[in-house]
Amino acid sequence: MALRKARPSRPFPNFRVTLRQNRTTVLALPTPSNRLAANGFAWLTPPGVAALSLLWTGHELFFQAFGCQPAPDAPTLSTLRDGDGLVLDRAVVAPSAQGWLVCSHGGPVTRQLLTRRLEQAGGRQSNVDNLWNQPERLSKAALTDLAVIRGETGAALLLVCAERGPQLIREAVALTDEFLLPLLSAWAEARFLYYLPRVQLWGPVNAGKSSLLNELCGQELARAGEVPGLTRDVIEGTLCHRGCLLRLFDAPGIAQGAAAIDTAAYELAEQWRKEADLTLELVPPGQDPSSQPGHLVYFSRVDEDPQGRKPGVSVHRPASLGALKDRLVERFLGRLLALPQRLQMALPKTLLDELATGTQPRKILQQWL
Repeated sequence: MALRKARPSRPFPNFRVTLRQNRTTVLALPTPSNRLAANGFAWLTPPGVAALSLLWTGHELFFQAFGCQPAPDAPTLSTLRDGDGLVLDRAVVAPSAQGWLVCSHGGPVTRQLLTRRLEQAGGRQSNVDNLWNQPERLSKAALTDLAVIRGETGAALLLVCAERGPQLIREAVALTDEFLLPLLSAWAEARFLYYLPRVQLWGPVNAGKSSLLNELCGQELARAGEVPGLTRDVIEGTLCHRGCLLRLFDAPGIAQGAAAIDTAAYELAEQWRKEADLTLELVPPGQDPSSQPGHLVYFSRVDEDPQGRKPGVSVHRPASLGALKDRLVERFLGRLLALPQRLQMALPKTLLDELATGTQPRKILQQWL
């Protein structure tokens, strides 16, 4: 799908957002008028506008002030501490062309603490162009939603919308319906970056649901073992993959002749399954899938299955775990992430809601310009 060429328009002429592998955001400030001294720092968003604030600080000053070592080429969740080791904030720190960009909590107390610490380390506050002083409604809404969007990919795609969204919307409204509607369907998947999709693990006792939940989430959340029926409640975990987040729920296994407590737990799990966005049904060796429609069926414990049925997954086969993670992310965000890189962006939540309920998408888009 190709967009018609249009005259370039940059709402932030002094800023550039680059997306790398759908998850890395580098915000560069290339113009000479916006250069910081080695000991300089500047707030790029004003206080009180959003729950998050963007701070630009020099390379050496940052290390000296906060005592952390973020990755040199990718955003990192870092703990910012004062000289006595007291935690000041947890912030996403991204490398830029001249130093570091720190996405911190935007409250006045946090800003004052970070500013004071930078000044104590020898920093000097500078005035640069403010990201917020732009006329574009779309860009302002995108910056505001940085406080509620989830995951590195969500933040990266929302920054793309803040920087290039108005231009992409202008190009989109010039398309015929044949190209516009598929593009809007792909953009609509960004709702799962605000509202995390719910995936319910489902299957008989001893299907390996708890073990799989622990492996996918990277921590021991549920009791797992060879004894069947260890899970008697719904247990939640979060899967983080390719910068995207999904909510996973383990449920008691299906068993005949269960005790009253197990029956009650199963009924609760059944209610949660009906509310889930996707049911991941796990079928252990020697058993067949259920006839429930809409389930994503995987054969579990395939390392023990002589039939080697597919698609299969095992906690002892990392490649199968990676393939399952890919499939889950693509189930909810596949069309968005499959767009050409220049078209990948996350629209503000309010605009997504308007497009989902409205009948004239072209008119809705035009009203946001």
